[in-house]
Amino acid sequence: MSGKKNNKVNKNTGKNGNQKNQAVKNNAAKNNANKNNTAKTNVAKKPATKQTSKSSYGNKRGVIKTVAKNPHNFFVILPVIALLSFIPLIAYNHDYESGLDKYDWYTSYTGTTDFFLYNKMVWIIVACVYMIIAVACLWFLNNEKLIWTKQMIPMAVYVVISFISAFTSIDSHYSFNGIYEQFEPVWVLVGYGIMVYYTALIVQRAGTTEKIMKWFVVGISLMTFLGMTQVLKKDFFRTPLGSAYMTGDSNAGLQFNFELGRPYLTLYNPNYVGFYVALVVPVLIALTFATKTLWKRIFYILLTFCLFAILFASQSRAGIMCLAGSLIIMVLFIRRMIFSNKKVTIASIIAIAVVIAAFVGVNAYNGDVLLSRLKDMFTVQSEFYSLEDIVTGDDDVTFYYEGNEFHMTMVNNKEGGIHLEFVDQDGKALELSENDDDGDGTVVGTVNDERFPITYSYIAAGGYCTLTITGQNYMFTNTASSYSTKVSPDDHSYYYYSGGAICFKLKKHSDNGNFFDKHLRFANLRGFMWSRTIPLLKKYFFLGSGPDTFIIAFPNDDIVGLNNSNHINEIITKPHCMYLQIGTQTGVISLLALLIFFGWYFVDSFLIYWRNKYTDYLPILGVGIMTAVIGYLVSAVTNDSCVAISPIFYCLVGLGVGINYYIKKNMSDSIIRKPKKVKVAKETAEEATEEATTEKVEEATEAKQEASK
Repeated sequence: MSGKKNNKVNKNTGKNGNQKNQAVKNNAAKNNANKNNTAKTNVAKKPATKQTSKSSYGNKRGVIKTVAKNPHNFFVILPVIALLSFIPLIAYNHDYESGLDKYDWYTSYTGTTDFFLYNKMVWIIVACVYMIIAVACLWFLNNEKLIWTKQMIPMAVYVVISFISAFTSIDSHYSFNGIYEQFEPVWVLVGYGIMVYYTALIVQRAGTTEKIMKWFVVGISLMTFLGMTQVLKKDFFRTPLGSAYMTGDSNAGLQFNFELGRPYLTLYNPNYVGFYVALVVPVLIALTFATKTLWKRIFYILLTFCLFAILFASQSRAGIMCLAGSLIIMVLFIRRMIFSNKKVTIASIIAIAVVIAAFVGVNAYNGDVLLSRLKDMFTVQSEFYSLEDIVTGDDDVTFYYEGNEFHMTMVNNKEGGIHLEFVDQDGKALELSENDDDGDGTVVGTVNDERFPITYSYIAAGGYCTLTITGQNYMFTNTASSYSTKVSPDDHSYYYYSGGAICFKLKKHSDNGNFFDKHLRFANLRGFMWSRTIPLLKKYFFLGSGPDTFIIAFPNDDIVGLNNSNHINEIITKPHCMYLQIGTQTGVISLLALLIFFGWYFVDSFLIYWRNKYTDYLPILGVGIMTAVIGYLVSAVTNDSCVAISPIFYCLVGLGVGINYYIKKNMSDSIIRKPKKVKVAKETAEEATEEATTEKVEEATEAKQEASK
């Protein structure tokens, strides 16, 4: 009985065929001296040669071969299941103090509440610790053979540099504990590397991947349910049950930042919905092709259509574009599977038509918002801003306006109050028109110079003044100690005053000479963030500013830039580009290491899947994961790494790496090899020479035997 089982394993995995061919080749070498055996050997080789040249992606019924099942138990795959399916669903309130009030540009109100990030961070770290313990148990207790490939080296480099970066951070507290609106400290970054390795390791047991995918589909189904309630304006989280899920109180009276009908799932922001859909749709499509069961195929297709509806309603332009591109790549890779079967071809065309119809329908339902946002995405116009910069100095405030500059000073008068004086870059006083004090102590005036169309106001008794330039108000004071305890009472230099207790210096932010300096509102206001982040790459080239410190490294004191780019009263917490985020926080070297890792994975995948037979479960799923990773990495140009979605990505990357490793080791016959005519001809000639030599030896031997008789 055991022998039959082993034969079945070999047949399913393709090992038996490989062993048979090898055995035939060895027998041929051993029995060249025997004509009959040589003839039999050549006959045995013919079917193998014929099989190699056959079309090879399954029969017309679409039956998919499955590998032998010897999966890990539930407790081994538990952390991967948690990271893929259940940790992303966490949405529970966490009240905390940001502690960022030690930075002058931050608001004085430090108390805040998080629903979607902090608790995910905690459970991600728990899952990664579990993985480390599990690897130790598999190695020491179960004598499990660990895997290691050169492809893992760049990922290991990224992890090591990230860890070192936390110690050299500009604020190590946040690098180790997580920061406001991010919560992606060094432990999570190291965890990403652990996820990749652990997932790649455990899928080396045939059947483990299928087991993981079943649970992944459960998580996708739950997330899709939440998304559809939000698309249909019946948001689960706005119900008493949803409120209890998020706060423990069914009557918490939560207020939501996004309009009803725009899905955000449990992913913090609608932009990450595009990330999520770009990751899971290619996997679902791959599962649709790989499964044998009709009801599962129907279910996967329904999930896919619902996710498209969620994507369109989220208005994530990057998600829409990247998913479309990644699916085109997937079609190119599985072209043989699609176009060799008319039913599959027709079904694919119908599916594309339905998706296009859904896009048109959702766009019309939302007042043409999708098409208009996609058009804006490709609009590139040079921008001009009259107010270029402001610098607060010791004796005055300098304004750079349309190539000119003027200076403002708050002067004490004889009555004990103040008045304002303005001079241009040549020191010439500017003429002013002021209204008399109307009784509330405020004086309003205008600069009578066509070069500087500015209005202003100030409190005659002293304090601060307000200048209105290009429709924006800018407040300044030379008695900052009256508002902020961080300023010495002896300091009478000029500060920018942002209300409350916020006073800080403004410095000149020079033009960096990059494209985005003239396109601050490019890509939905990302141009400003990118223009100010690119110079940081040089500053933090080797080890970065430290994990989770972008908000500190970024020039959030650039008030003019923030206002010009329409980021009014905002604090920039992330660059909205994963690559700039990594390059700034953990350094350009760590970014290059990660890019090499992904590039290696893509080259490896291309060699495996471009000419694959796709008769097995793993190659079909592998190509789906590859296209999902491509979609995510392209989306990452306009989105950040986030604990709400990145664990899913890195687990899928680990699956992809592990599947590739398994295929190369155990299923190499699934790849269609190009016939090497020269090599075949050479081998044939060598065999003929060997046979001729053998014949001559045999004739000589026979002649000697006859002579001796």
